[in-house]
Amino acid sequence: MTSVVQAEEQGLSGEALSGQAPSLGPQSEGSVAPGDATATGIAGFDEGTAGSAASNGAPRHPTRSSPRRRESSLIWVGWIASLAAVAAVTAVVTYGLVRLAPVESSHGAPQIAALEPESTTTIPTGWFGVGASSAVYEFFGLTLFETTTGFYGTGGDCFTVVLTADLPEDEEAAQNGYSTSGPVYSGCRVGEFPATVSLAVDSASPPELRERFPGAALQFVKVDDQIGVFLGSLPSD
Repeated sequence: MTSVVQAEEQGLSGEALSGQAPSLGPQSEGSVAPGDATATGIAGFDEGTAGSAASNGAPRHPTRSSPRRRESSLIWVGWIASLAAVAAVTAVVTYGLVRLAPVESSHGAPQIAALEPESTTTIPTGWFGVGASSAVYEFFGLTLFETTTGFYGTGGDCFTVVLTADLPEDEEAAQNGYSTSGPVYSGCRVGEFPATVSLAVDSASPPELRERFPGAALQFVKVDDQIGVFLGSLPSD
């Protein structure tokens, strides 16, 4: 009995002296023994190194956009380009519609005279709307005078053109009517547009006018107390 105990004590002491821990039992397959530096180190490297690489922003494989995403981007770019093209075409068409060709006054016809009021010609008051203070003008067998109304318009700044040969001789004749043997023209100011009369020099015109301006077109424009005369041509037959 004593020898068995001594033997066990010697065995324990031998294990203690060798620096190895006593075995606690059979180890299961795949288990890691305490103090196994090789196994512990590999496990630590796999976990710690991978974690630190992720946390430190280590480069990863670049992500690639899918073909569907690229196709969607191309569709958006094409749609925006088509809108820009439509806007450009619309702007050009609108500009073409809004742009107006300049039109010169009297179509560039030269001014040949500026008529001033005549003091020697008297027209009975009331004839074709002439007043007691109406200004009277003369031009190659035509008489022009201020009126308060016109045949084709109303206003306070109108004038009428008649043949001088058709003027009544006295006020009594004027009160009997407005009969004339020749044409009568009239025009009135409308807003910023001056009173204007245009006529053709033809067989109904007075002889002196036909002789001076045969086959011509004349335009009379009243501005304040003057009447400008513009010369044009008639279309050939």
